[in-house]
Amino acid sequence: MSNEELAIRNLIEAWCRATEAGDVDALAPLMADDIVFLTPGREPFGKREFLEGSRQSVGNVKVRVHADVKEVRVAGDFGYCYLKLEVTVIPLDGGAPIPHTGYTIGIYRREGGRWVLARDANLVG
Repeated sequence: MSNEELAIRNLIEAWCRATEAGDVDALAPLMADDIVFLTPGREPFGKREFLEGSRQSVGNVKVRVHADVKEVRVAGDFGYCYLKLEVTVIPLDGGAPIPHTGYTIGIYRREGGRWVLARDANLVG
């Protein structure tokens, strides 16, 4: 595994841990300012919308995340990764946990010597 592939895997791990911790501020530098999220049933959205939605859930739910990375490839300043994502959303009001599982593919870009997520197609349902 190359250092670049490892850096992308580490970014994914950091994303999962920040999500579980409810640390929205730690997520922001992991994504490009012009990121585009593609999810089923809604129009593409960007960084601002993602962060706003994440902030709204903090304090209302606990999230557990497991990312099973299937493939990482890097070519120059771009890379991609596909993975199987398992997310469990646990309402803090005592509601039943809600599991979500599916595949995602991310396109990563090196900016200023560090990797960021630039595009995310998320099929988690």
